[in-house]
Amino acid sequence: KLNEIISIKKINEVIFSAKDTSFQNIMAYMAILGSNKVNFKIAPPESMHIIGSNSVNSIGEFYIIDINSITKTENIRKKRLFDLGLSIVFCLFLPIWLVFIRNRAHFIANLCKVITGSISWVGLTQQKIRQNELLPSTKKGVLTPADKVRVVAKTEIDLHQLDLIYAKDYQIVHDINIVWKGFAKLGRQVI
Repeated sequence: KLNEIISIKKINEVIFSAKDTSFQNIMAYMAILGSNKVNFKIAPPESMHIIGSNSVNSIGEFYIIDINSITKTENIRKKRLFDLGLSIVFCLFLPIWLVFIRNRAHFIANLCKVITGSISWVGLTQQKIRQNELLPSTKKGVLTPADKVRVVAKTEIDLHQLDLIYAKDYQIVHDINIVWKGFAKLGRQVI
């Protein structure tokens, strides 16, 4: 049925899970589907990489894409330094920031919680909605990836997609963008 699904949905990339599919089956699928002009990727078990090739016939084109997960030690460190650096800036110019923040009391409480490390300025949306096993466990955030999107109606699927993108490819610039666009909401109560 995979061949039918690819044709009907016009899929141009297939990612196989090496944890759930044997290497022999992956190679067989790649041989069968090779004529469909489909790019293949393999996600090795217990790895933060995806191995892929645009051709089943050439091994020289294999490459590894590093997924810059939010749970990497270096990213946890960068995120904490971002939180502390931003908190110091907020403390230095507190009277100025209070003019732009909606709920000043919660902003000051959030500032204290971020400094102590119990929350972050930016966290995942899904942790506020429900526990999702596909997303990594992170600190609760005052803002979420949804705060950078200016769409009024956000479904749970949209929020989940935003969280996946944020968690899979973490960069400080994303946090900066989220804080910039959601600045007035920094006084949001974090429960």
